[in-house]
Amino acid sequence: MKTVVLTGASGFVGRALTLYLKYQGVNVIPVSRQRRIDLYHVDNYLDCPEGDVLIHLAEEPDRSKVNRIGEKYQKESLELTTVLSKRFNGQVIYASSAVVYGDRNPFLNTENSPVEGVDLYSVVKLKNEQVVLANGGTVARISNLYGSGMSKNNVMSDILLQIPGAGIIKVRDSRPVRDFLFIDDLLTALSLMIIKSHNGILNVGSAEPVSILKLAELILEVANQKDRKVMSTQSRVGDSINTLDISKTSKVLGWRPSSTLKQHVSKLVLYGVSANG
Repeated sequence: MKTVVLTGASGFVGRALTLYLKYQGVNVIPVSRQRRIDLYHVDNYLDCPEGDVLIHLAEEPDRSKVNRIGEKYQKESLELTTVLSKRFNGQVIYASSAVVYGDRNPFLNTENSPVEGVDLYSVVKLKNEQVVLANGGTVARISNLYGSGMSKNNVMSDILLQIPGAGIIKVRDSRPVRDFLFIDDLLTALSLMIIKSHNGILNVGSAEPVSILKLAELILEVANQKDRKVMSTQSRVGDSINTLDISKTSKVLGWRPSSTLKQHVSKLVLYGVSANG
């Protein structure tokens, strides 16, 4: 049995993945800089324990915060990924992001679609990807995640926090088209990556493009509040589209999302799930 070391174990994905892998009987070491009895504590992720496979989640998920920190974040992140990739002999699964594709491709992005570093966050992701790939590891380009315990800093949380309620649902911009992935589907994909040891990039998304307007309307529908309107507070000029083609991932891993966006969102609304879990 492989020993899986998991950095960033106290985060949204890390918490869920630790529980999932333990339930599957995997020997997992959840590593965090937080001091908790259920986690392996380190002051610096450079001091991670040994293992057979590393799932590297220990990066700041808040895009705006990364951009504010600047070059210091980039230097430390790249150093960490480089050291850990060599220590684990390339057996690394790196959690990247679909944002590296930008938002100008009107079609589903394949793993071979052009990428662009439009800000420091995406630049750091791309540089860390290169390190992991050069050492024989796996890069998971993940779309917009949602589920119990997710960040408050995303559009899904913005909408759910206004349900139930009355009056207009406010979103920053209702026009962008995105790909939303339920957390449980990501957990399944990552567990399969441990088994397959794929050297390359894999898109992990729903392949179910939806505009922010349609997302809000879907949530209102399942909440039985279809009479409420959706309003943008900061509309941008031009199209903004970021969606993923998951055909390669399905072929390599034998994986597909378990059900539709509507089915998952219905459960979140039914149980009153928001960013607070």
